[in-house]
Amino acid sequence: MSYTKSLKLPGEEKSLHRLTIFSFLWACQAFVHLDFSWHWLQSGKILGYIAMAAVILLLFNPRSVSLLGFMALASFADNVSHWPKLSNHTFASGLINGTILLAVLWTLYQNRRQIGKPGWSWYTLGLNDREATNALLERFAPVMRAAVIIIYLFAVLHKLNWDFLNPAISCGVAMFHDLTSRLPFSPDYAWAPLASIWATLAIELALPVLLLFRKTRHYALALGLPFHLMLGLIGHRKFSAFIFACYFLFTEEKFTEALNERARALRRWFAQWQRRHPALTARRVTWSGLSVLIAGIATGFGLEFLDLKRMEKSSWLLWSLIAIAAYVLVLFQQKFLRMPAATMALHWSYPGLLWLLPALLVFNGMNPYLGLKTHVVFSMYSNLRTEAGEWNHLFMPKWLKVAKFQDDLVEIIDTSWQEFEEYKNKQLLIPYFEFRRMIDASQDDIGVRYLHRGEYKELEIKNGQSNRADFARGSTGLLGKFLVFRPIFKEGAKYECLR
Repeated sequence: MSYTKSLKLPGEEKSLHRLTIFSFLWACQAFVHLDFSWHWLQSGKILGYIAMAAVILLLFNPRSVSLLGFMALASFADNVSHWPKLSNHTFASGLINGTILLAVLWTLYQNRRQIGKPGWSWYTLGLNDREATNALLERFAPVMRAAVIIIYLFAVLHKLNWDFLNPAISCGVAMFHDLTSRLPFSPDYAWAPLASIWATLAIELALPVLLLFRKTRHYALALGLPFHLMLGLIGHRKFSAFIFACYFLFTEEKFTEALNERARALRRWFAQWQRRHPALTARRVTWSGLSVLIAGIATGFGLEFLDLKRMEKSSWLLWSLIAIAAYVLVLFQQKFLRMPAATMALHWSYPGLLWLLPALLVFNGMNPYLGLKTHVVFSMYSNLRTEAGEWNHLFMPKWLKVAKFQDDLVEIIDTSWQEFEEYKNKQLLIPYFEFRRMIDASQDDIGVRYLHRGEYKELEIKNGQSNRADFARGSTGLLGKFLVFRPIFKEGAKYECLR
């Protein structure tokens, strides 16, 4: 991939390249992730501040290839600092940011001889036209498409177990009740819980299958956009934002051209509107709105409407509706239901070593069946159980389980540490490795009495000193950054969904 000089013809109307659009969408989903978790702001964590600064810079400069690389680096570093306990899509987005960073660095390495020559800039890394930016995008886009399909497929695979199919304890039914509780009306049909289980499986299986084949990708968007809007409305905003950004990579160049047409039409309409209302320029409207907001904060008027949660939900909903509107307008303009097959297939070989990302995601998703970690394995709301000798999957063979982490369990009898309180109160068991990992990750004073391998034990850590010679912090080592486990009920499956 070589650098290109900027060749803009006189009078040529500005258009957005695919990489520019993706960079903006990727920055938006990163902003939602950071906006959703303000712990970095409260704790003064420097990586969180750097990641947020990088996100904001890219939001306002999506054409910059160097800022895309900087945001990928900052977000990846912040993501790794929170390993191993993350949400599934946050973990995946961290690995994807690492992949984007490698693609940008490889591009910089390829263009190293052009640095400082006419036409070169650090802003674009010498990628100044559509062909050059598309080449960079297609270096990492195929592995991102594969990553989305893999996440969807594992979400379905993990749900194919007896407990998920049981309406009395299914997490699918729990999500259905969560959704209906937010509606002004609550459908009360005997068949609704069972229908919600099979509808969940059908949609989550249909999405990756439709995305896999280029002739059906538009149907996947038509199904996935409202589905993920619904998920976002019941609290899964980060996952929906992640998917909305990734969906763009399943579109082709014609979609981008149509999007540019709509953007040009909008700019022309806005220019005409400004000519008719010269006093209401975009700058004046923006500053007026900010002045009203600042005045409201300063006077305390309407502060109840400016709480953090409300602002998070409002910003996510506004961005989601705009993104969905853009997708829908273009898809309807292209008459997607009668659209001919794409002229160009998805590329599946260009990224080279970046194909390690899908391989890592497949291994990560297989962890529960291998006896390794049971959290952050794309098993969200699945009811999957592979611990303590139990195995509720319909067809995955039990002989796959080679590690023993999941079967060595601890019961919390009494504790003074807040992190263990829920396990004691709900009679939850956790793997011994998770027990030690949680203690390793904390600097708190800890007091706990627990049952392990039929023996009652007591542990007290105060000022970093343990009362047990065989129990030192840091014992989980590097594995503690990769393995994390869900708790399980002492008496097996119960009505409450533990995700």
